[in-house]
Amino acid sequence: MKFMKKLFLFLAFFIFTQSAQAEVIIFACEPEWASLAREIVGNKARVLLATKANEDPSNVRVTTDMLKFIRTADMVFCSGHGLEATWLNAALNKSGNLTILTRPNNLLFAFDYAVTKSSSARIHLNPYNIASVAAEFTKRIKIIDGLNANFYQKSYENFSVKWQKSIAIWQSAAAPLKDMRVVVQNDNWQEMIDWLGLKVAIKIEPQKTRLANNKILEDALRVLKEKPASAIIFANYEEKASVMWLGEKSRTRIVLLPFTVGGAANSADLFQLFSTTINLLRADCSRVVCPPMVIN
Repeated sequence: MKFMKKLFLFLAFFIFTQSAQAEVIIFACEPEWASLAREIVGNKARVLLATKANEDPSNVRVTTDMLKFIRTADMVFCSGHGLEATWLNAALNKSGNLTILTRPNNLLFAFDYAVTKSSSARIHLNPYNIASVAAEFTKRIKIIDGLNANFYQKSYENFSVKWQKSIAIWQSAAAPLKDMRVVVQNDNWQEMIDWLGLKVAIKIEPQKTRLANNKILEDALRVLKEKPASAIIFANYEEKASVMWLGEKSRTRIVLLPFTVGGAANSADLFQLFSTTINLLRADCSRVVCPPMVIN
C-alpha cells in the first residue's frame, strides 16, 4: 500500500513537472504584440517582452536577460519590415534557439499580415491591422501548442467579436476628427493618420545637427503661423524639446499619445490604447460636436 502511494505521488509529480516544462513561451518585441498575444493565450502560455513603451524598438540593446528569454522561446512575435533589424537577427543567432531558427512558422512578423499600404513598420495604430494579425497569430499558436488549440480558437473568437464592436465605436467617436491638422515627428503615426483621416500639417523630425534642427523648427513655425494645426502629437520615446519649443512658440496644443500599450495613462491594453488615443485627440471638441464615447 505504501509502495502504491509512493508510486502515485511520484507519477503525479512527474506529470506536474512535465506540464510545467511544456509551458509555451512567446517572446514579443513590442508591447502591442505582447498585449495581443495575451488576449489570445490567456494563462495557457507565457509572454515575455523585449521593449518598454518608452523605448524605440528600432534601437534596442541586447542584454543577457533578453538572450535568456529568446533562448527559451517557442515563438517570436515582432513588427518586422526592418524595424528590429539592427538587433533581432543578432540576438536570435546568439541565443542558439534552434526552434526559432529552423521553424519559420514560429517567427511571426506582423507587418506581413497587415492590411496596410504604408511603408512604415508601425502598423498597430490601425485596428484593422490588429484584426488581421490576430487571425494569423491564432493560426500559428494553435499549431505550436496543439493541446490548447481549442482554447486559443475560442479566445480569438471572443476577442474578434469584441474588437469589431469596438472598431465601430472608435470610428463613430473619431468622425469629428476628420481633416484635423496635426504636427508629427515622423511617419510612425501614418497608420493612425490614414485610419482617422487626419492631415499632417508638417513633420519636425529631429536632425543630426543643431543648425539643421533649428531650421526645421523655424520652417515649421512659419507654416503654423500661416495655417495653424490643432495639435502637435508625440510619443513617450520621441524627442521632446523640439515639441515643447514649437508648441510654445506657435501656441499649438501638445498631446502626448500612448502610441503603444502602456505608453501613457489609461493604455494598459489594446482596447484602452485606442479609446485613450481618440479621447485625447477629441479633447478640444465641444460635447455637441464630440458626444461622449461609451464602450460596453
